[in-house]
Amino acid sequence: MSEGRIVRYKKGMKDDTDWARVKAMTDDDIDFSDNPETDEAFWADAKLVLPEPKASIGIRLDRDIVDWFKKQGAGYQTRMNAVLRTYMENQKPSSKRRKHA
Repeated sequence: MSEGRIVRYKKGMKDDTDWARVKAMTDDDIDFSDNPETDEAFWADAKLVLPEPKASIGIRLDRDIVDWFKKQGAGYQTRMNAVLRTYMENQKPSSKRRKHA
């Protein structure tokens, strides 16, 4: 895969990974140089942050909107949430944004 290109693989899609070689690898065969071990000091100030639970609601949407999101595949409700979140965040007042009179 080329630098900067992200590809999402779905179950059953073919890729170029040599899975037999990967399964045969031991920990000693893996290069962890870009992922150094951590110690107690690294985690000393770590805090567990759990996401807030989502609200379960009933909502009426145009059929074509729902169909379009569903065609994007699994996780369509998560994507709908992301679109609504982006809209909401862009509606918040900002010192850079001109306020409407």
